[in-house]
Amino acid sequence: MSGYAEPERRSGGDPRRCHYCGIQLVNGSSGDSDRTATKDHVIPISNGGRFSKWVWACKGCNCRKADLPVGTFRARFADWLRSRKGNLP
Repeated sequence: MSGYAEPERRSGGDPRRCHYCGIQLVNGSSGDSDRTATKDHVIPISNGGRFSKWVWACKGCNCRKADLPVGTFRARFADWLRSRKGNLP
């Protein structure tokens, strides 16, 4: 992630908004929604990340990010992320 600084989080940030796209999150009991709240490891565990470094993310972002570095995820899915921000409640 050269040249890209991501804030380190231990508490997970705002549990009402996705850290990546900013949409309002819903709890897991709301069904299989793209807006369901999940915990995303900022640096994936498979890439040497730690369980204590996570943020709240919607299921849509978490699934797309998978094991990508944050900068790569934001670049690869820039149009999708912009479309999500345009649909904020």
